[in-house]
Amino acid sequence: MATADRSPCQLPPSTYSTCCHALTVRVLRSPLRRSTHSGAALAGEPLPIYGDGRQVRDWLYVGDHTAALRRVLEAGQPGQTYNIGGWNEKPNLDVVHTLCAILDELQPRADGQPYQAQITYVQDRPGHDRRYAIDASKIERELGWKPAETFETGIRKTVQWYLDNPEWVQHVQSGSYRDWVQKQYG
Repeated sequence: MATADRSPCQLPPSTYSTCCHALTVRVLRSPLRRSTHSGAALAGEPLPIYGDGRQVRDWLYVGDHTAALRRVLEAGQPGQTYNIGGWNEKPNLDVVHTLCAILDELQPRADGQPYQAQITYVQDRPGHDRRYAIDASKIERELGWKPAETFETGIRKTVQWYLDNPEWVQHVQSGSYRDWVQKQYG
């Protein structure tokens, strides 16, 4: 149930999860170094990319992710494992280029430069996987679930959510949510 009064650690309704390496939506850490790239882009900050940015990840819109989790809870067989994937494998650099193009369209920079000008490359970490793959055919075959959103529709909704919720973005970027988490889960 959505409410206007969110606790600081609740996730936005439009976030992507690279769920091939976890079933949790990672808001603060991603293979792109920070999943609040849209917030960083809007603030004029660098958009760091590991190595050459060609690491491939499977991207899943958070609404699809939660729908899949609900489906597993409703119809999944006890003891079974269901991989949740988006069938949207994309290199990280392509994801950031798409993000920049959407921002150029929806909220161009005041100086007229494209957001891609903010992309910077940082040293890749040793042993960084080039591709994370997941086979999500079991959840589709056995539970009838598949993503409703394409990569393109999901990332557009995600960017629009960030544009519509600047207070949430500022709250996450400030780190103040950590106080709430500490208080709740200390």
